[in-house]
Amino acid sequence: MASYWRLQGSDSTCSGQVATELIKRRLASGTCETWFHDDAGRSLAVLTNGTRALLIFMISEGDPGEHAVDLGAEGRSGGFILLNGQHDHYANRDTVLFDQACDVVRCIIDLDEWPEHVSREVDR
Repeated sequence: MASYWRLQGSDSTCSGQVATELIKRRLASGTCETWFHDDAGRSLAVLTNGTRALLIFMISEGDPGEHAVDLGAEGRSGGFILLNGQHDHYANRDTVLFDQACDVVRCIIDLDEWPEHVSREVDR
């Protein structure tokens, strides 16, 4: 059975391409945090500062999930603004480049899998 993904708060389903366009439009309007949910109860969160993105995939509510990692990255980045106004900083290792995050979103939504070239850390 195919899984249908939606932007949080929307009834309209979206493809991976539409999802990445939504993330980019929201970022351009100043919204750095975007959540998608599917009909199986899974969630996909993208929090970006425009350069790097924290990307978390959860299989159910309360699941610690898994997140994309950049194993060779060093340092920390800021500018991650949550919907509640909180400003966060993350280790670059726990984030990926923005375009790579968009690739992950497309693969999870369209193919129901992580792209092979992106490392992830399971937090469960």
